[in-house]
Amino acid sequence: MPDNRRSLLPKFWITVLAAVSFLLLLYLPVRAQVSIKDTVVISAGRSLEPVEVLLSPSSEVVYVASDSGILAGQIELARKYVPIGSASLSIMLNDTTVLLEATDYVDRYLSWQSVQFRCNDPGTPIYYMEYHALSASGHALRFFLPEVHVGDTLRFLYRGSIPATEVVGNTVRMKLGDSCYFYYEGELQEKEVCEVQLSMLNSAFAGYIVQSEQDTIAVGDVSRLTVASVDSAGVEVPMDSTTLLSYTITPDSLGKFIKATGDTVSSPLPDVLYADARAGRIQFLAHGTPPDSLQPVVIEAVQTNDTTKRGADTIVIIPDSAEIEIISPLAGTTIDSSITMEPRMPQLKAKARLKNYHSGDVFFDWRFVLKSVNPQYDPDGTRLEDRVIRDSFEGKDTVQSADTSIWIIPWDQLIRGGDIDTLYVTALAGTQTFRDTVINSYRIRGSNPVRDSVKAGLSIQQQVVVYRESRWRQFNGSPGFPLYGRPRGYGLMQLDNPAATDQEVWHWRENRARGIALLATKYAEAVGLGARIRNRQSRQDWYPYAYSNANDLITDEQLWKETYQRYVGGSYWRWHPDRPRDPRSTGAWRAEPQGGHNRGNEDWQLYQDVLGGHPPADW
Repeated sequence: MPDNRRSLLPKFWITVLAAVSFLLLLYLPVRAQVSIKDTVVISAGRSLEPVEVLLSPSSEVVYVASDSGILAGQIELARKYVPIGSASLSIMLNDTTVLLEATDYVDRYLSWQSVQFRCNDPGTPIYYMEYHALSASGHALRFFLPEVHVGDTLRFLYRGSIPATEVVGNTVRMKLGDSCYFYYEGELQEKEVCEVQLSMLNSAFAGYIVQSEQDTIAVGDVSRLTVASVDSAGVEVPMDSTTLLSYTITPDSLGKFIKATGDTVSSPLPDVLYADARAGRIQFLAHGTPPDSLQPVVIEAVQTNDTTKRGADTIVIIPDSAEIEIISPLAGTTIDSSITMEPRMPQLKAKARLKNYHSGDVFFDWRFVLKSVNPQYDPDGTRLEDRVIRDSFEGKDTVQSADTSIWIIPWDQLIRGGDIDTLYVTALAGTQTFRDTVINSYRIRGSNPVRDSVKAGLSIQQQVVVYRESRWRQFNGSPGFPLYGRPRGYGLMQLDNPAATDQEVWHWRENRARGIALLATKYAEAVGLGARIRNRQSRQDWYPYAYSNANDLITDEQLWKETYQRYVGGSYWRWHPDRPRDPRSTGAWRAEPQGGHNRGNEDWQLYQDVLGGHPPADW
């Protein structure tokens, strides 16, 4: 028994584990007949490491007991490379022979199982077989001797045989039944293994205590079961780790067992090793239809070879009254959050669970719908239907039973704000569907970028437009929604025509990028204004002919006044021919701002002030 287990036991209990392994190494066709006898004393307070002893096919090991009690053990016997042929193992307690096939305390011999291996000799694969002795229940041979006294001897005698062989050239041929195996001479080796494990149990052992990890559970829940061997006072005493227990459930319709291997089986569960029972490797699974009221279930563990040694515990299965609950955000509350200056969306978490559900997987579907309402006007001042920006974000999650589902809203690279929202959650558990909703629980506002971030990478001429349109702001001061200007302008650049996209309404970098691109388009129009007049591609009410001598705008003042004017709407310059009816007439540019404003002149003046070192205070 490992040291950590011994530390839990009372000092007056004695646990002994002795293990001896026998190996036979035989090169065919020579048959060695060497008999070795080894004596191991079963003494108090000692745990012997396995000892390897080379043995012949006929060998004996003797154990001597120095304490009285119950002796339990197991035997693992294997013979590698060739079938076992005829072999036998007998146990003698003092002068009485304990036959494997005849005693109630030893598992019945079942069969030899073969496993095929492959190893590589230079150029040629070699195959060999391994055979293991198994009991009727599929484990190593086990025995249980209830009365062993000080001075008793226990002998294990193994007799084995070697199959018929013959040598043909370089090949050793072994014949057994209809099978014939071939090996290179010198490569074939035969090995027999016999390992015996023993434990001495004190006679004060009275039974078992069974403890469930959970006192009350619901259908679908699992509770770990721990079993301990105790005396009549309930004090834990040593127990052989190979002792077999049988588990039962009453009533068996309300539960199943989960074995140490992870397999789920119905009651009863036989052949549970005490080592697994003590370590809590067996679990109870509440199974079946949830009861209408509290339902007690009895879990009992019984020693297989002595049914008077037993223990039990009771678990109460509770009714299943599942109910979905949104934990966060709470209904009736509002969580304020902000888009950062970078910009980046805030991390918003939603939490929900299926209360009182205990039957396995719960599949959550989440959906968050966010809206913002923004005003719009016609150029004549007539208010239009509000612009509504609406986005939906979805996600899924799977949890166990009543565990909490935590969902972080996935913004998918979008920058959005608003104060009209709805959070939907659906939970699918078995064949049941549960739904819940909360509204207006989040308020997402925008944060204006710092001035230097807005100016970064822009020329002075471009900065003039940003300043005049928004004073460096994407959002109004309060409540932090997109800065609006009539008729339909939004954000830093007051994008109007064409209208800003939903992303440009909320994302200042994308708004700025669109505005700068639009400004470049207007500058190109200013550069090409003379050419359009020469080709009669401009206003035909102003220019009834294609005036071939119309010159281009060439100075910075001409070009930027025209550009600034056009950005807001209209033109700044008009070309006047000296002879309006003559297509070949000369002429001159005159300032005639159109569009109901004079932004061309105003913005150019601001540009000059900045260049001259006299910018406005909020520049």
